[in-house]
Amino acid sequence: ACSKNELVYTPISYKKLSDSILKDKQVIENIDATQTDIDFVYNSLYYDFNNLMVRANYSELQKIFNEIENIREWKYTTKSIDNLNQEMDFAYKIYLEQNETQEYVNQIVLSLNKQINELELCGDETKLHDLLVELSTIHTAIYKKETIDPLLEKVKEANEIIKYRYSQEVIDSIIDELNELYEGLEIREDKEKLYYKLIEYSETDYSGVSANRMS
Repeated sequence: ACSKNELVYTPISYKKLSDSILKDKQVIENIDATQTDIDFVYNSLYYDFNNLMVRANYSELQKIFNEIENIREWKYTTKSIDNLNQEMDFAYKIYLEQNETQEYVNQIVLSLNKQINELELCGDETKLHDLLVELSTIHTAIYKKETIDPLLEKVKEANEIIKYRYSQEVIDSIIDELNELYEGLEIREDKEKLYYKLIEYSETDYSGVSANRMS
């Protein structure tokens, strides 16, 4: 047992054997050791020796770690990168401990490859950003509550989206929703005459809504 190479076996299984060897020595040196003590350490030593687990080959896992290090996170959606990093953190913990079977390590490799293949390119937020800038100029007080409130809620949602990296599909969807609500704005009847007089006299569109949208 003493000739077993520590680097060949998993740390946990090797430690168990080392502890058994230590207990075996203590029993041998104990003049008062009983037959029960001797049988116990003998069986433990035999069991731990035969249950030494050979360390798995982690070379494929190391290759994937190197591949992941070269991934440009800014190109992909926040969610898909977060999923990959979560899987990576777990895999790296397994790599440091090196107590798992080869089969388990192979599964970790497959899981990491799956997350890499599922990385989703983030979309172009330029149009969404420009639309939000335009919406920030409208005078919300002149519109009917039932038309302006849904738009303001959707603007909040869009501002959250623009903080992170989302897919083009998500970005296009929020743009469509914003435009639909924007075009559905209705001026309050009690402010309509005043509003149009202001436009007439000052040639200023106080709504922030362009002529194309109002027509």
